[in-house]
Amino acid sequence: KGMEANIQIFNALGQRVLQEQMNDIPEHAVCFDVSKFHNGIYTISIKVGELKRLTKQFVISRLY
Repeated sequence: KGMEANIQIFNALGQRVLQEQMNDIPEHAVCFDVSKFHNGIYTISIKVGELKRLTKQFVISRLY
């Protein structure tokens, strides 16, 4: 059985723009559609089980 995960993405103002609860996460990759997000800096927070938490920042920059 896989692990449970709570995934949240926040914009630069600290507003949560995505939240996903996954009950059986895959071992290698999880994909999200961020095509509707505006350009900017975002933080993703992934909490797996009760103990593991990963927080990383990423940038969305598109030329229109």
